[in-house]
Amino acid sequence: MARILFIVFIVFLVWLLVRVLGGRRRDPGAAPAPAVDVPPRPAESMAQCAWCGAHVPTSHAITVTDGRAYCSVAHRDAAGGA
Repeated sequence: MARILFIVFIVFLVWLLVRVLGGRRRDPGAAPAPAVDVPPRPAESMAQCAWCGAHVPTSHAITVTDGRAYCSVAHRDAAGGA
């Protein structure tokens, strides 16, 4: 009798393990999770680097006193626009 109860207990544990681990897998036919609505950022004007011609947002551009904009300090220094 104890052997039968032991076998039933083992079968129950295997069934429980399959249910727990099997529930973690995602069903490939299920619908994807809904996307989170993120408000769009406002558009920002762009400035063209006077050295290499790359376009960067004006908030990231390095601007010198005569109005020229650079994409980096290295390009500002290379152009002599300190």
